[in-house]
Amino acid sequence: MLPTWCMKITRIFAVSARAVTVLFLTFVSCSGLL
Repeated sequence: MLPTWCMKITRIFAVSARAVTVLFLTFVSCSGLL
């Protein structure tokens, strides 16, 4: 079983990675439109 802080950090990284992916896709879409 992982410690609580480890699970929290993992969750934060997962959310951050998802946010970065969305930002990257949005940037690519806007660049493609230009």
